[in-house]
Amino acid sequence: MNLAEWVKTKIGRCKILYAILAKIYHAPLASAALAKRSFLLFKSRSAFRALLASGKKYDLVFMHCLGGGTEVYVKNTLRGKTDYIVFKNYNIFGFQEIYSLEVCGIKTPFFIGADDIISLEKIAGAVFVENLCGYGDCDLILKTIAAFSAKISFKVHDFYSACPKVNMIRNFRYCGVTCDSSCVNDVGGRPYSPDRWRTMWGTFFERVDEFFFFSESSEKILCSIYKIPPKKIRLKPHDMGYFTPKVISSLPTNLNIGIFGSITSEAKGFSVVKSFAEFSRGKDYKIFLNGLVGEPDQDVFSKNENFVQCGPYKTEEIYDRLVSQKIGVVFFSSVWPETFSYVVSELMLTGIPIACFDVGAQAEKIKEYPLGKIIPGFSNESILKTLRECHAIGRERYDNE
Repeated sequence: MNLAEWVKTKIGRCKILYAILAKIYHAPLASAALAKRSFLLFKSRSAFRALLASGKKYDLVFMHCLGGGTEVYVKNTLRGKTDYIVFKNYNIFGFQEIYSLEVCGIKTPFFIGADDIISLEKIAGAVFVENLCGYGDCDLILKTIAAFSAKISFKVHDFYSACPKVNMIRNFRYCGVTCDSSCVNDVGGRPYSPDRWRTMWGTFFERVDEFFFFSESSEKILCSIYKIPPKKIRLKPHDMGYFTPKVISSLPTNLNIGIFGSITSEAKGFSVVKSFAEFSRGKDYKIFLNGLVGEPDQDVFSKNENFVQCGPYKTEEIYDRLVSQKIGVVFFSSVWPETFSYVVSELMLTGIPIACFDVGAQAEKIKEYPLGKIIPGFSNESILKTLRECHAIGRERYDNE
């Protein structure tokens, strides 16, 4: 695309006008953000009015803008549907928050302000609250949604409604929902104690018509905090129909350990994996990481002959990686209570032995898996002992087939 063509595009015009406004302001980012906010809202005003005047009813899907597994899930659930609007927060340089509307059938999203949200009630056929993590003013959003007359469904993709930390990790471990007065978190410049946060969400939950849980574990955790009537609970694990696995038929004699998924946060077990990688130096096995790791250039990862970084993988590559790396057992290192765990679900379908910690949906699955074992505690010795036992169980099964 040449310069003339670029200028003609809406994106190009937006960027040029925004640059002019920012220059006129001669301002720091806060004023520049205000300028961009004003332009985006002005640019979208007529489209928003036309949407409200259409009289058409839509499914309103409230979603964050952070990507990840929730976004993949939402895209899959909306595939084939024609009457929906995805509502997302849109942050401008950290100074201004407005909201984008992605309307089915309209390629370019448009933007509205906080005062406009209540107007969506006119076109709301049903409301689905998928994930509000990252929103600056959750209180406003929850109160506004609660005022809608449409049916409201809430889906438990994580535990943001229980704690702003989302994964409930404290001191590198799952806190067990044992919050106290020291657990004060800043959300959108507002301090929230556990009581204040849960009162806000509890009030909203009184208006919710149905709650979707993807595992019994997540249901148990959230219901230990909020009184949710059983008649409103829907237990609906994710559909795994997208994955047609190749199943392994044997296991290698040697103990090579596979880790699948990126280990870039404490919730995913970064400190656990780092410690175990150091502990594994010079041992009679190798660890193959299929994914990314936080701080990959640290000597414990980059200069460790027992730790091999293999990079991210696609779902259809799982079998080939298991075979090519001669993996005998998988170590699932996540220390937070996952609400479903696609990774564990996919790996189980291949028939590989798996060990994990006793927390969340991952443990719920592994306890029912013939080739799975729960790791007692978090010591490196306990991890290795359990992985060896898990590998032995798998060897016995495949050797006898």
